[in-house]
Amino acid sequence: MAQLSSNRLHRVKQPNTVNHTKTRNPFRLTILVILLLLLTALTLPILAHELRPSIVEIELGQTASGGSYTGKAMAQVNLESLIAGIGSDHDNTDDSPNSDRYQSLRALTTEQLAAEFELFRNTFIGGITLLSDSGRRVPVSIAKLETSPQPDLELARNSVVTMTFEFLATESGFSWQSDKAFGEMIVRTTSRSEELDYAALLAAGQRSEMIQLGQVTTTSFLTTIKNYTLSGFEHILPKGLDHILFIVGLFLLSPHLRPLLLQTAAFTVAHSITLVLSTLGIISFPAAVVEPLIALSIVVVCIENILTSNLRRWRILWVFLFGLLHGLGFASVLAEVGLSPATFLPALLGFNLGVELGQITVVAVCLLLIGYWHRDKPWYKPRFSTPASVIIGAIGLFWFAQRTGLI
Repeated sequence: MAQLSSNRLHRVKQPNTVNHTKTRNPFRLTILVILLLLLTALTLPILAHELRPSIVEIELGQTASGGSYTGKAMAQVNLESLIAGIGSDHDNTDDSPNSDRYQSLRALTTEQLAAEFELFRNTFIGGITLLSDSGRRVPVSIAKLETSPQPDLELARNSVVTMTFEFLATESGFSWQSDKAFGEMIVRTTSRSEELDYAALLAAGQRSEMIQLGQVTTTSFLTTIKNYTLSGFEHILPKGLDHILFIVGLFLLSPHLRPLLLQTAAFTVAHSITLVLSTLGIISFPAAVVEPLIALSIVVVCIENILTSNLRRWRILWVFLFGLLHGLGFASVLAEVGLSPATFLPALLGFNLGVELGQITVVAVCLLLIGYWHRDKPWYKPRFSTPASVIIGAIGLFWFAQRTGLI
C-alpha cells in the first residue's frame, strides 16, 4: 500500500517537472528578444545617418539663338558619404566599414570639406553620365559647391554641387545616370516657369528615360510602378524603424489572425487616405508636428498592450487615427520627389503598394518568429508581450522627447 502511494506521488510530481522543462526555452527566447530590442534602443542616439536619396534639380534654357539648350544641374547629396566611399549597399552610415572616415569628414568645417571635395572632384564628375539622344556623352563642369554649416553632428549636412553643361543644336533629348555609389536618386527637370517636365525616382545606378528638351517627358507606367513600389517598401524595411515598431506594437496585443486583420486594415485605410490627400495638396501638416505624434502613437499602443489583452472598439479607432498620422509621414517622401502630373497615379499606387508589402512582411515575420508557435501559451503576455511593449514604448517616448526638443 505504501509502495502504491509512493508510485502515485511519483506520477503526480512528474508532469510538473516536464512542464518546467517545456517553458524554459520560450522564456529564454523571450529574454533574447527583449535584449535585442533593448540593444536597438541603446544604439539609437549613436551618430549614424540614414542615406536618403540624392536630389538633382535640372534647369534647362535655350540659348539666345534658339538652336541649343544649356543646362544647370544642382545635386543635393550627402557629400561626406560619397567621399568616404559609403555605397548604396549600406542603408546607414554606421553599417559601412568606412564609417570612421565618414565621421571625420562630418567634423570638418565647410572650408575643410571644400578642400576635400577638390581632391574628389574628378571622381564625382566621372560618376555622372549625361548622354544625349545622338549618343554623345555631354561634358559636365562643376560650377560651385555649397555646404551648409552643421554644428550638430547628429544631423546629416546638406551639400549642393552645381554643374553646367550644353547640348548641340541637333540634340533634342538626354538621359541622366549616376554611379551606384550615389545611391537612390530623385531627378527633376524644368524648362518652363516652375513646371516639371520630368520627375522620377531612380534606383542606384539606374538610367533615366530619354528626357525631351523643352517638353514634358512621361516615364513608362511599369518603370514608375516598379521604382516607387521599391521605394515604398524600403521606407518600411529597413528605413522606417518608427513605422516598424508601431506595427509590432499592433501585433503584441494579440497575435491571432482576426485582431491583426482588423488593426492592419484600419491602419491601411487611414494612411492611404492621408497619403493621397497630402500628395494632392489638399491637406498639409508640418513635419515638426507629425513626427513627434508618430512617436507618441507607438507609446499609446504599447500602454494599451500592457493594460489589456483583448481588442476593444476604441483600439480600432486609435489605430485609424494614428494611421492618418503615419500617412502624412509617408507623404513627406513623395513630396521630396515632386511628382510629375504624367506619372502621378502610377507613382502613388506603386509607393502605397510598397508600403503595404513592407507592412505585411513585418507582420509575417512576427507571426513566424513568435505568434504562430506561442500565441496560445499562458506566458505570452506576462513574459513576452508586456516586457516587449514596455521597451518599445520607452523607445517611442525617447523619440517623442527627441523630436520635440525636450532632450
